[in-house]
Amino acid sequence: MALVIAPVGLGRRGGRRPARAIFGPRDHSRLSPLPGPHPGATIDLDAILKKIPALDTSNVAVGLDGPLGVVSGHTGEHRLAVTNLGVNPITIDTNGRVTAHVLRPATGRLVGVSTEAQTAPLVRFDVLPQGTTLIPLWVGTASVDPSLGFAVPPGVWHAQAELSIGGQRFLTPPLPFEVIDRR
Repeated sequence: MALVIAPVGLGRRGGRRPARAIFGPRDHSRLSPLPGPHPGATIDLDAILKKIPALDTSNVAVGLDGPLGVVSGHTGEHRLAVTNLGVNPITIDTNGRVTAHVLRPATGRLVGVSTEAQTAPLVRFDVLPQGTTLIPLWVGTASVDPSLGFAVPPGVWHAQAELSIGGQRFLTPPLPFEVIDRR
């Protein structure tokens, strides 16, 4: 397959032009030299999450810093309270925040994610023994479950974040929060 590089979407007057107008009447589902997923193919995100161990809550406690409400289909900002119950300090590596995904409370299945672009600088948060540190948290409610549509609907759901401690990844326990209507 040949790689075609063209300014897709830019017309003579700065307006948008469909790919058909630029490339002619052919299948435009693959305008990339890289193979994409086959129609109907899915990625089992739950299987990926199951490979990440749960956080040892006998040494580290996590919780939301107060009630959290996120507008359906959006990403909300909050804080994750991380308490070190151990005797040694811990360091949590982030990109300046941790991002939580949304789980269905009854089954624990992944139903929502954040689709916000994020930068990836290394920002470390130290948690001293018996101390608590607040870490910025994003919770995204864009749906990955086709039965829910494009957004996680209003209701009580669970947020779960991934923490990087000492070079290892861990999942927090599910934390209840509320998805609210846009109105």
